[in-house]
Amino acid sequence: MPPLSKKAVFRDVLAVVIRPLVTFALVSSALAEPIDFSKQVRPILSENCFFCHGPDDKKREADLRLDDEAAAKKNNDGVIA
Repeated sequence: MPPLSKKAVFRDVLAVVIRPLVTFALVSSALAEPIDFSKQVRPILSENCFFCHGPDDKKREADLRLDDEAAAKKNNDGVIA
């Protein structure tokens, strides 16, 4: 049996290893649960961002409010958080 060419080895590795991994990653991300703002995002923002971007109008900077999901996702001069 003649030795396999590099191209043939690459094709086999791609078919046996890479494609299944990519397929698994795509399927896994498609089946992932949606992110819950109140449970998963808000606690992080509360700890790190609310001092400057929270509910207090007097302390809020850059007109960016992150304690409210709708306000956090709104278009702010062409920038969406």
